Amino acid sequence: MYSAHNEQPPIEVQPPPSPRKYWTRRGIAEWLREQLSMPEPMIVGIDHAFSFPIQYFHRHGLPLDWPKFLEDFKTHWPTHEDHTYVDFIRDELCARG
Repeated sequence: MYSAHNEQPPIEVQPPPSPRKYWTRRGIAEWLREQLSMPEPMIVGIDHAFSFPIQYFHRHGLPLDWPKFLEDFKTHWPTHEDHTYVDFIRDELCARG
């Protein structure tokens, strides 16, 4: 995550101290909520792909339906759950991505 103010160059914002190496989605949401509660106007940009390649849907027999995709994705990548991180899933400690 980066933050920039006026004419100053952007600076990297480190995640709060914890055993985790990276930001969590929840941590980012909480940080944004705090920042957006301040009186100074703010612009938020998110670098996010809006879809998976069509081949992903075909390979896994998924309908071209965003809610169905998210349901299937959460089954294989349950990073919405507490203390479930991408590395845990990659190492097959709690799910199979």
